[in-house]
Amino acid sequence: MGASISIKSRVHVPTTLRRGLGITLEREMEKEMGDTRDVEQAIEVLLDSPSGRLMTRLGAHIRRRWLWLLGAALIGFATGFTISTRLILWLTETSGLVPPSVEIVVLSPLEVILIRLRIATLLGLSTCGLLLLVDLTRYVRSDSQIRDMMAETDIRIQAPPFKVMLIVVIAIGLGTLGAVYARYILIPFVLEYFMMDTLRVELTPTWRLSDLGSFVIGLIVGSMLAWQVPIVTYVALRTGAIERSELLAHRRHAWFISAVLGAMLSPPDPVSMGMVALPMVILFEIGILVDRLVPGSQGSIAPWSVSSHEPKIPTT
Repeated sequence: MGASISIKSRVHVPTTLRRGLGITLEREMEKEMGDTRDVEQAIEVLLDSPSGRLMTRLGAHIRRRWLWLLGAALIGFATGFTISTRLILWLTETSGLVPPSVEIVVLSPLEVILIRLRIATLLGLSTCGLLLLVDLTRYVRSDSQIRDMMAETDIRIQAPPFKVMLIVVIAIGLGTLGAVYARYILIPFVLEYFMMDTLRVELTPTWRLSDLGSFVIGLIVGSMLAWQVPIVTYVALRTGAIERSELLAHRRHAWFISAVLGAMLSPPDPVSMGMVALPMVILFEIGILVDRLVPGSQGSIAPWSVSSHEPKIPTT
């Protein structure tokens, strides 16, 4: 009997405590509802702004083109799946990237088909993205209302069209050079280094096909992105996003960021990271040099101006 009374006394909650808990819960619910209203109000303001109307109109146009985009993705997927076998044979046999002492193995019955599906998916998404970019470009050029909305957006870079096209062409060229660098310098050196490192401990180098494919694709894509550093540096200086003196004062920080990006864009080993980060540092310096040599860059952002016309989001 005494034990029963003791248990009941433990679970008993005083009335004042229950009221206090109820008040606390009500306040928390009111706070959450207030935060929700603030978020809804901010979303409404953004949708009513020029940028919001622009994105809404572009989104509606993309929804009208969904069938064409799906068709492009399916065509790219089918093409990628068809040529994937040849790409695998090229990688393992005719490319010369794999050292003769290395044996390529498949450890799963589904490994080859999964690699082919991955290649097909990448090509399908790339085809869809390219078609979307071309279609949006044509749509923006042909719709006067879109151009008027773009003129009212928050950030507007007023650059001559030929300069924009020139930068796009240079970016494509730098990406191609990055792929060539990865194909003929980076990948052969890294794979040879890894093979010799394995042979030093008297082991037989055996590489998995899926790991080799991911490694090669990662280095190629990482190099293509890393070689865009001069464009990023040049545009950042011309638009006034960063001052030349500030960039030069923090040059060492930029080098450190290049090393971090090299680690992110390359496979997780110090050799690949160094061979991706080193060109980024060199190209960063080239970007600064080009901005210094091209006329109109000494503290002037006349050809590349940024203006603000957006309404402010109310704060509480």
